[in-house]
Amino acid sequence: MSQTATTLQPSDGAPSPSEPHAGGHRTDIDALRALAVGLVVLFHMQAPRFDAGYVGVDVFFVLSGFLITGVLLDELAGGGRVRLGRFWARRIRRLLPASALVVVAVVAVSWVAGSPLRWSYLSRTAAATSVYGANIFFAAQANDYFAADVRSNPLLHYWSLSVEEQFYVVWPLLFAGLALAARRYGPERGRRLVPAVVGAVVVASLGYSAWVSAHAPTTAYYSTVSRAWEFGAGALLVSVARLRPGGLARSWPDPARLALAALGLAVIVASLLVIGPASAFPVPYGLFPVVGTVLFLTAEVRPASVGGRLLGLAPVQYIGRLSYSWYLWHWPFLVLGQELRRSTTPATRVGLVVASLGAAAVTHHLVENPVRYAARFRPNPASYRLGAGVTAVALVGALALGLAARADADDPRLASLRAATDVWYEDGLTGFHCGTEDLAVLTTDCTFGDKTAERRILLLGDSQVEHWIPALDRIGKERGYAVTLRSRGGCPLQAVRALGVIDPETCARFQADTRAAVDALEPDLILVAMVAHYADTILEPGGGAASAERRRDLWVNATEDALRNVTAGYPTAWIHPLPLQASDPVNCLARRSEASCITPYDDATRAPVEQRTWTREAFAAVAPELRPAELDLIPVLCPDRSCPLLEPDGTVIWRDDSHLSVAAAERLTPELDAFLAPLLTAPTR
Repeated sequence: MSQTATTLQPSDGAPSPSEPHAGGHRTDIDALRALAVGLVVLFHMQAPRFDAGYVGVDVFFVLSGFLITGVLLDELAGGGRVRLGRFWARRIRRLLPASALVVVAVVAVSWVAGSPLRWSYLSRTAAATSVYGANIFFAAQANDYFAADVRSNPLLHYWSLSVEEQFYVVWPLLFAGLALAARRYGPERGRRLVPAVVGAVVVASLGYSAWVSAHAPTTAYYSTVSRAWEFGAGALLVSVARLRPGGLARSWPDPARLALAALGLAVIVASLLVIGPASAFPVPYGLFPVVGTVLFLTAEVRPASVGGRLLGLAPVQYIGRLSYSWYLWHWPFLVLGQELRRSTTPATRVGLVVASLGAAAVTHHLVENPVRYAARFRPNPASYRLGAGVTAVALVGALALGLAARADADDPRLASLRAATDVWYEDGLTGFHCGTEDLAVLTTDCTFGDKTAERRILLLGDSQVEHWIPALDRIGKERGYAVTLRSRGGCPLQAVRALGVIDPETCARFQADTRAAVDALEPDLILVAMVAHYADTILEPGGGAASAERRRDLWVNATEDALRNVTAGYPTAWIHPLPLQASDPVNCLARRSEASCITPYDDATRAPVEQRTWTREAFAAVAPELRPAELDLIPVLCPDRSCPLLEPDGTVIWRDDSHLSVAAAERLTPELDAFLAPLLTAPTR
């Protein structure tokens, strides 16, 4: 690697551009940033074939480790010490103004046009984001199936910036320690100590990441510790390159450099093909984008070569320079734009992404660069005052939104909508508590109705079976049945894999152990219910996306297997999937009329009807004694080909896009009781 490569100024944030410097500008790095931010944007806009586009973040992590470590090594070489104050001042000028601007904009738009029911949650998110603790906040939220939907949070993408900032705090401290070691043992030994220490960090983080990826994937995804090896990979590359003047590829001809860079890009692109929704991440599958990025950086394609001219094309370079601002803006535009327009069509997403690129250009030219290069902010104290000021503004915005949420707490209309999201049985279900194999827990914490009764109804399925508990609790008490729940949110009864399942491996174990739980509880009736999402989200057994025809085959086969091996020998009832709402109806009703929030009948019933059809194919394929009794409530919930959101008296029917409110479930008790009555042998009390 040439001296040009090793004297670069830092990127100062995952998707940020490099700064000009005396040795020249690495156009290949800006091109790599353009690729990385493009992958993330395509992933978030749900472009086909880009389901693993989130690996763009991993590319940014490696780049940051590479560039930041290069800067720190320059300081060590120049003066034998790391000037921490100046280092952090640069990060502040580079990152905080644009970041705080987007946080304030998200808070303002949500305040003016968003649902008041989301203000409290968004307020806490904005506060965590403002102090770069978003990754910790989202890790805690994502582990709770009933928590506010993390994926619909317009500040979700800040988790990666929080990881970067935490890295920027700790990493220079490590190099300050190395500077002390160099003074004691001499410059030459100090230079050789750097790769050894960085390598040790990489090995330790990689080992931890491998373990936590297998046992706690959500923690692994958001944790700075489990991501440190990615930064370390870039850091190790530049520290090893420093031991060889001119760089690792100094004697390579341009064709060889281009071939190595092409190989690196191919490995990054290959990650889109090999990484599936169920792939363990960041280890081992995160190795693909990390190794690919290291190979590309090692090549250091010369700007004057054929490959360098391609990478240096003006549009590519401009996207690379805008990458930080585009990363900040694209996700809020997608989340808030689709919500406010009540449209999730591809055309809508494309339009919003283009608009976000425009916002990025404005931010880059009017905020990023002016603040970054302003002479008035060059002194360290001025940079720290700037950082404190913009952080305070973002925190005040977050606090104001929280206060507004409290002020609206007594609004009767909002109170009724908020009540629709309450689940009186939630305490026992949070954290998949009733997905356990522990019979003592199942028969105490997860049992409703007449808890002392000898007869038992066993509820199996995902969270869709859980929302029937209010009705079944009443039925169980009236008919003398204990009602025991064994479910796991997002995890179907059938042994299929599906997109969006939290902790797929645990779900698979839950599915495999269901028959043992059934035999241990010996229910008098099994009641099964599941959401309709699986019609669109079933995966191949290996984790890859399945075609529509394959989804049907996998569902039918798995349902037949469940009927023969899970519910066989026990009277079984099956509630077919309910309609799906295009968006959260409660939050829509908080700011719009019911008419403007209702999902068209064909859209609401397409997936439920398709999944019901597949399920009935499985019923027809097994012996008559294995076929469950069936209940289809779409005609009840969608009379006259319309699926209302409110009862005539104003009662809210839906808690979210696929679950009934407690009040609605209780009102459907007569229909459910009439369905179950012929199957229940206990006398009515």
